[in-house]
Amino acid sequence: MSVFGPILSGVAVGGDGEATANTDTTHPVKGLIAQIDITYHDSPPAETTDVIIATKGKNAPALTILTVSNSATNGSYPVRVEEVDNTGSGQSAYTPLVVDDYINVKIDDANAGDYVKVYLHMVD
Repeated sequence: MSVFGPILSGVAVGGDGEATANTDTTHPVKGLIAQIDITYHDSPPAETTDVIIATKGKNAPALTILTVSNSATNGSYPVRVEEVDNTGSGQSAYTPLVVDDYINVKIDDANAGDYVKVYLHMVD
């Protein structure tokens, strides 16, 4: 497994509990995302801070990959999607997410000066 990142959200701007920032990767991320790590920096309030990681929709339809709401605790999150057959029926089997797009990292409802670092664990 290789690690892509860190992707920084940018430093949040705005009032306490409502500051926001977001940043896109400078080039498309291509491959299978198996896990996402998030580290919080400065002093984001756990009761309001949200982190949203999504594709931009430049090479495929936009997709929210992960949303972590009301948290300021560093964490690791597995990324899995359900496999489907040719009729679209779920198979109760899960696989890492395939991406080929720019990634956006957003911190929202934080305090001014807060930011996150995101690391994508890619299947080699």
